[in-house]
Amino acid sequence: MAGQSLIEGRMDRVLGSRWLVVALLVLGLVLRLAWLRYSTSPTLSIGEALNVARAIAERGVIGDAFRPGQEPTAHVMPIPPLIAGSVYRVLGFQTPVADDVLTIWSLLLIGVSIWFFDLSFK
Repeated sequence: MAGQSLIEGRMDRVLGSRWLVVALLVLGLVLRLAWLRYSTSPTLSIGEALNVARAIAERGVIGDAFRPGQEPTAHVMPIPPLIAGSVYRVLGFQTPVADDVLTIWSLLLIGVSIWFFDLSFK
């Protein structure tokens, strides 16, 4: 372990191999896409950020965080609902394709975060 920092050595032991991390992310993607495709769970349709994304998709308004008709809100951060609302506007609200695109976007953000975390310890 000569030449390695203490944190880098620990990260190597925890993560084992970069391929393990990649395999886990791919497995997570496959499981998430399968769950989105075949689930009938109502949990996909709750939450303030989703309500705001729907308002953006349907009316172009950052609003309706708790119920339709509330109008503008500052309850949620604007960027994630803007991204989801834009995808929903183009592909349809909570369609399988839109949910797949948003899942891939989320996994891309996780991958970039892991990459930056890895870079910070080099």
